[in-house]
Amino acid sequence: MRSSLATLGSSALLSCERAPGLGEGGPLRVAAGIDRYNTSIGRFTFTTSHPNVHIAEPAVKPDDAFRAQPWLFEQWSYEGSGRYVARLRNGVRFHDGSLLDADAFIASAKRFVATRDFVGLDPESLRRIDDGTVAFESLTGSAAMVKSMTHPAVSLLLANGQESTTPVGTGPYKLVRYEPRREIEVERFDDYWGPKPAIERVVFRFVADSQARLTALLGGEVDVISDVTPEMFLGLDPDEPSVVVRKSRPMRYIAMFCNRRGEPPYDKMSDVRVRRAVAMAIDRAAIAKVMYGGHARPSRGILPDWMFGLGDETPRGFELDREKAASLLDEAGWRLDANGVREKDGTPFDLRIVSAYPNASSVKPIPEMLEQMLRLIGARTEIIEVEDSQLYYTGYADRGLGDLFLEMGGNAVADPTFLLYNTYHSSSPWPSYRRSAPGEDVDELLEAAREEPDAEAIVGLVREAHRRIVDEHVASIPILMVPVFLFTKPNIVLEPFESLDWVNFGAAQQTA
Repeated sequence: MRSSLATLGSSALLSCERAPGLGEGGPLRVAAGIDRYNTSIGRFTFTTSHPNVHIAEPAVKPDDAFRAQPWLFEQWSYEGSGRYVARLRNGVRFHDGSLLDADAFIASAKRFVATRDFVGLDPESLRRIDDGTVAFESLTGSAAMVKSMTHPAVSLLLANGQESTTPVGTGPYKLVRYEPRREIEVERFDDYWGPKPAIERVVFRFVADSQARLTALLGGEVDVISDVTPEMFLGLDPDEPSVVVRKSRPMRYIAMFCNRRGEPPYDKMSDVRVRRAVAMAIDRAAIAKVMYGGHARPSRGILPDWMFGLGDETPRGFELDREKAASLLDEAGWRLDANGVREKDGTPFDLRIVSAYPNASSVKPIPEMLEQMLRLIGARTEIIEVEDSQLYYTGYADRGLGDLFLEMGGNAVADPTFLLYNTYHSSSPWPSYRRSAPGEDVDELLEAAREEPDAEAIVGLVREAHRRIVDEHVASIPILMVPVFLFTKPNIVLEPFESLDWVNFGAAQQTA
């Protein structure tokens, strides 16, 4: 499947004549990865994610410190017990000219916000107070729910039944055309309520093969690459004058989630000594030198220290210590045989690593490096590489068909509890993560954080939950912390945001 999609993506781009770019009377041309838009309810990402083309907007947006700021909500208040009242920004119109009033918000929120399980909005609670004011409630009594609404996947679209083909939003750009798996083109919305984009038109080209994206930039066929993979750094001369590497602060983690509750043969990670041994067998510095041209850094946790004011005090994480790893495995009953492979009660120490979310290409060549490192402590590994995120979950992670699940992700919203609650709470809305959830002590901390209205107290609870998840329970094994990258032509200035889906392509500037 991957090779056929790569061929389609590269031929779709490279076989066409070179179109004029920015400064030549043409649009800003962005090479994205494979077309992963989803139009199903509950997973709707059309135009809002990978890439976000800024047709639609959420009620609130994150600022540079990932604090929730007013956007389509002009203001909001938390009334207690999971109840909210929000005032809509006055005069905001959809691209068809209709007004974003209370009725339009409620219709859109029922379809695109309340259907997202990570938000927890009660659809039955949505009610109109007046033309510009709405009230609603959290299903779980969360005091942080509005902060979760900073996720671009809960952007508001006109609920007219045509959203999956001709979406109508309130954003700075409106849809011109969409050719699935080929291109999506947008143009500036002149009646936009906020600051107008500097760029009149943007064309996003879906190019599945990473090297084809790089070739297109080197050849002047595109101005920006939005989906940058580790393989592209391996193929890029660091002295190449025609490519500028632009990066954000490190925010995304690369980590392995441990199947703590697996059924045989995927039950080896149920022993915390085994989890610690695997964590201590990883040479993070060596991986960091290879990945992303050395721009990534070894990680002690899965949340960056700069976010929400968490600081670098916790967690401690794991240093490379193969001697200690071997001792822990001996203690757990996994003994080396004559061939240098560990076994216990006749069962070989075989570990299946499923790679990866969001796709295997985003973390290569980490699996191959892990295979070599784990071999040094007597483990054999089976690497399952998956390019499709839906298959990753439905085929492996949700079913627990693996010992370790390699993922790249991040806390993509302004809610400090978002990532930890959804991936480590025993009642996570996402089934696969219940297999790695630490248990009652972490559940209680995360529940308290979501019910706590005081921002400083929330951060303290999240900090302690983070420490216990990594240092005590070893529910996940952190490897790297990674920035968001863009590759641009030298005359294109565009700074990435820490979340790729919030990159403002309309702010690109052309220099002489």
